[in-house]
Amino acid sequence: MKISLSQLIELYNNRQYEEVEQSSRRFLEAEPEHAYGWHLAAANAMQMGRLEVALERVAKAVVLLPGEVSFLNTQGSIYRQLGQLQQACDSYQKAATLDSANTDTLYNLANLYRDMGDSAKAIELYGKVLELDSRFHAARLNRANLYRHIGDASSAESELHSLMTMGGGTVQALFGLGQAILDQGRYAEAEGCFRQVLQHTPDDMAAVFALGNVLWSQGRITEAESCHRQCVGQMPGFYQAWNNLGNDLRDQGLQLEALDCYYKAIELHPEYMQAHSNLLLELNAVLENGGRLLQEHLRWDRQHAGALLQPRSFHNDRSPDKVLKIGYVSSDFCHHSVAFFIEGILRHHDAERFHITCYSNLLKPDEKTDTIRSLADCWREIGCLSDDSVAALICEDGIDILVDLSGHTSHHRLLVFARKPAPIQVTYLGYPATTGMQAMDYRISDTIADPAASDAFHRENVIRLPRCFIAYSPYEYAPEVSALPADSAGFIRFVSFNHRLKIGPDVIKLWSRVLHAVPNSRLMVKHFSFIDDVIRKHFLDLFSQQGISPERIEAFAWAKSPEEHLSYYHRVDVALDSFPYNGTTTTCESLWMGVPVVTLAGGLHAGRVGSSLMRSVGLADLVACDEDAYVEIARKLAEQRSKLREIRSTLRRDMLLSELCDSVSLVRALESEYRKMWQHWLDAEDGHKENRAKN
Repeated sequence: MKISLSQLIELYNNRQYEEVEQSSRRFLEAEPEHAYGWHLAAANAMQMGRLEVALERVAKAVVLLPGEVSFLNTQGSIYRQLGQLQQACDSYQKAATLDSANTDTLYNLANLYRDMGDSAKAIELYGKVLELDSRFHAARLNRANLYRHIGDASSAESELHSLMTMGGGTVQALFGLGQAILDQGRYAEAEGCFRQVLQHTPDDMAAVFALGNVLWSQGRITEAESCHRQCVGQMPGFYQAWNNLGNDLRDQGLQLEALDCYYKAIELHPEYMQAHSNLLLELNAVLENGGRLLQEHLRWDRQHAGALLQPRSFHNDRSPDKVLKIGYVSSDFCHHSVAFFIEGILRHHDAERFHITCYSNLLKPDEKTDTIRSLADCWREIGCLSDDSVAALICEDGIDILVDLSGHTSHHRLLVFARKPAPIQVTYLGYPATTGMQAMDYRISDTIADPAASDAFHRENVIRLPRCFIAYSPYEYAPEVSALPADSAGFIRFVSFNHRLKIGPDVIKLWSRVLHAVPNSRLMVKHFSFIDDVIRKHFLDLFSQQGISPERIEAFAWAKSPEEHLSYYHRVDVALDSFPYNGTTTTCESLWMGVPVVTLAGGLHAGRVGSSLMRSVGLADLVACDEDAYVEIARKLAEQRSKLREIRSTLRRDMLLSELCDSVSLVRALESEYRKMWQHWLDAEDGHKENRAKN
C-alpha cells in the first residue's frame, strides 16, 4: 500500500523511527525526486544515529531544492554532530543568506560559533535572534551561559533576570542565575537560588552539588560536606562531587580522607585533571618520600599532558644577545600570595634586555591586578581562552621563555605548557615540587630549598639561584610593628596562619608539645573553615587529646581586610611553621610584622622553604633539624623576652636590608639564568642542525 508524506511525518512525530525508515525507502523508490521525502529520511536517519546516511540523504534534498532553508539547517546540524564544524558553518551561512530573519538558522549558527570557541560572534548572533524574537528563551539562556563562560557574570545575571521576567523562568534559568550570582561572590543570594531550585526538584543533584559549593565558599564546610556526600550517595559516579568532597575534608585537616576522595574522582574519570592536581597539592602536605611524589607527578603528565607534546618548529629570532621575550602565566595576578613575589620581579626587569608579557588567567581582577598590569610590557587576558588558543597566542607573540607561576595549584594552565608553545619553559614560585611534565624544561629554586640531592625528585632541570629563590614585596598598607605583646599579656602567644591543609595530625602533636613546654602559652590560628562551629570544635578537640585545654587555642575565621589580618600579629610573639609543608607568604608576613618563625627543616622543597627564608634574614638559629629541636628552640625563644624584644624592634629593618626583600638582586640572578637557558637552547638547536646535515 502506498504511503503518503503526511503519514510518514505522523510516524516520525510519534518516534516510530524504524517504521519511518522502512516506509520512506518505499516512498522514495516511488518518488525519487521528492525533496521533502529525502529531507524527512535524513532527519529520521539522524535520530537513529546513522549520521553518514543522513548526510547523503540531506545532500540530495538540497540539490533538489537548494533554496529551502530548513534543508540547509538540517545539513548543518548533521555536519555539527559529525564534528565537521566548518562544513556546518557553511550550511548555516547559506541558510542565513537565503533568509536573514530566520531565527532558527541564526540560533543554530550562534550555537556553532559557541562550540567553535568564538564567544564574541556567538553572543552577537544570539543578540540578533533576540532582536527578531525577544521571547526566544533558549537563545537568551544560552547567551547568559556564554556570558558566564567569558567571565561577565553581571551580564549573565541581567539576561537571566530578563528571562524570568518574560515568563521563561524555568528551573534551569533559576539554576543559572544562582551560578551567575555565585560568580560575583554574593553567596547568600546564590544559596537562595539553589534552595529554590531544590524546592521544585529536590532530587536535582546538580543543584545539591552547587549548593554544597556555595556553602563551602561561605566557610560552612560541614554543610557543604553533607551536600557532596548526598551527591555521591545518590550518584556514585559523580566524580566532580568526589573531588569537592575531598576539598571539604582537606579543609577540615582530614588529609588521608581527602586523598581517598581525590583518588576516587580520578578512578571514575581518569581525564579529570582538576582532581589529579588537587591530589598532588595535598600530597605535598603528607608525603616526605620524594621518589613517590615524583612518580605521582609523572603519572599526571602521562594521563593529561604527555600526548599533547608534539614536535614544533620555532621561528624566534635566534640572536644570542637580543631582547628576550619572557612570558609569565598565572591565575593569581591579584591580591594573592603570588603577587607579593612577582610584583618586585616585574618592577625591576631590565627593559632594555627583556620584554615582559603577562598571561593572566584571572577572571576577578582587583586593585592589585591594576598594579601588576602596569608593570608588564604586554598584558594578555586568557581566562576565557582554550588551551589551544592560548598556546597559539604565545607562539604568535614569539615568547622565548615561558614561565609558569602556578604549578598544580588552583586554575593552573599547565596544559598550555604541555603544548610547548615556547622554546624554553620554566616553572617557578607558585608550587613546591616538580610539575612532572616532559614539556617543562627548568624549575627555579635555591641551594637551601633544593639541595643537589633533590635533582632525583624532579622531571625538570633544577636551577639554583645564588641567593634565596624569592623576594618579598611587603603589603603597602601593613600596620607598624607593635611592642612585644607578652610584656602586657603576661604570657607567650604562638601563632600560625598557614592553610588548614598544611596542619595535619603530626603538626598538632608537635605544636601541643611546644604548648606543654611553655606553661600558660597560647596558640592563635586562622582559617576560613573555623566559621563552622563543628570544625572549630573538632580542631580544639585534637588539642584536647594532646592534653591542651581549648582555652589555650584561639581559632579565628575571617579578616575583613589585609590590614586587619596583619594586625593580628600585634597580639602574638612567636610563629610556629607547619611541616612537611612550610609556609611561605605567611612566614614573610610574620617576619615583616616583627614575629620570628620557628621552622622544621624537611627533606623536600615544601619542607625546606622555611629554612631558606629564615637564613636569608639572619635567623638560621630558628631552623630545627628535628622535632625535639623544634620544641627546644620555641621554648628557649619564649623564655628570652629580651631577645624577642630585640628581634621585634629590628626585624622589619633587617628584613628590608636582607636579600629576602631585595628584588633587584633576585631579578639580576633570574635574568642571568634566563640568558644561560637561551644560550643553551641555541647551542642545542645548532647541534640538531649539524646532526641533520650529517644524516
